[in-house]
Amino acid sequence: MNLLDTLIKGGPLMIFIGLCSIITVAVGIERWMRLKGDRILPAGFAAQVLDLLRLKQLSEAVELCGERSEPGILLIRQGLNQAGSSRDVIREHFENAGRQVDQELKKGLGVLATVASISPLLGLMGTVMGMIRVFRVISIQGVGDPGALSGGISEALITTAAGLAVGIPTLILHNYFLKRAEGISLDLEKVSSEILNQLDTAGAMDTGGFVK
Repeated sequence: MNLLDTLIKGGPLMIFIGLCSIITVAVGIERWMRLKGDRILPAGFAAQVLDLLRLKQLSEAVELCGERSEPGILLIRQGLNQAGSSRDVIREHFENAGRQVDQELKKGLGVLATVASISPLLGLMGTVMGMIRVFRVISIQGVGDPGALSGGISEALITTAAGLAVGIPTLILHNYFLKRAEGISLDLEKVSSEILNQLDTAGAMDTGGFVK
């Protein structure tokens, strides 16, 4: 008996468990690519901005951000565009931008959490359906024919195993990507704090050359 035959014996719920596995793979690949460091904030970029701010070259720092679309750079630009405002105003813009970035970093994690929860439940439902089938056979034919009982038992065991096989890796992926997103958010928060401090202490900074 090959793998396909085994999955077919799991019954109709195997279709839904299979869809859950496809969703896990798709979201996992998308998040793996999206949460790479250089796709959020290229290495060394924050240090370049801070060096320019220390030299009171705000317009050059804004120009360095340009029209780039990395979430971390968008966050930095939000703060730079408020240079000359009070510390509280700059902090508020950083916080608002940070919430947007955090939402982007955690995109799709709710889907993984849902799949991790429902996959074992689908397997459990398959178990219940398989046992119902077994008891129906027993009520009609008795227990004298083991072959008549094997179909329901197989369905019960296969769906249980499949549900766990999908749910456990999905839960691991969810926790990994959540930890990764939280780590990136913490790094961006530190960068924002450093830029905020620099903007707050650079009294005679050149504030020309950018548009709010």
